[in-house]
Amino acid sequence: QAIAASMTKSYNLIYYRASGYLGLLNNVSDPVKRNALIDQAIATSIQAKELDPSQPGSYALLGLYYSIKPDREEAFKAIDEALALPDVPQDVELALLVSAGQTSVRLQDFEKGLGYYERALSIDPNEVSALKNLGALYLAKEDFDSALIHLDAAIEISEDDKEKVDLFFNRGLV
Repeated sequence: QAIAASMTKSYNLIYYRASGYLGLLNNVSDPVKRNALIDQAIATSIQAKELDPSQPGSYALLGLYYSIKPDREEAFKAIDEALALPDVPQDVELALLVSAGQTSVRLQDFEKGLGYYERALSIDPNEVSALKNLGALYLAKEDFDSALIHLDAAIEISEDDKEKVDLFFNRGLV
């Protein structure tokens, strides 16, 4: 048990360090430094994945960082590996699908993103982040009727005032 607890603690430390690169990336404008941070984030995420391959979070981070790089092949490989993990709780699968949709859109693969968001909504039709992102995707595709349907549904369901402001902003773009 002590070994398992130590491994879990090590995984968590590495995972949190890997996720911490997001904040750093948002504050760096120099392309060379930004690319170096992305490479460090990827290396750290790989360490977390190798330490505990059953944890989907490290795969999701890899998908995100590879999409920022952008490395389409590696991003989708990480996403597919995360979604193929056995015994993933439904709420985690839902979060993975929304993240996969965001990664797809970042890589300009709108059809793949659409599929991930629709899979997320098949699990929970009231998932606000999936509805919001799907509305934004339809907006980008200039399918304004579908964008309104999903954004209006998200507005109706959301209980978070800050989120509603963002949703109304997106709705205003339609």
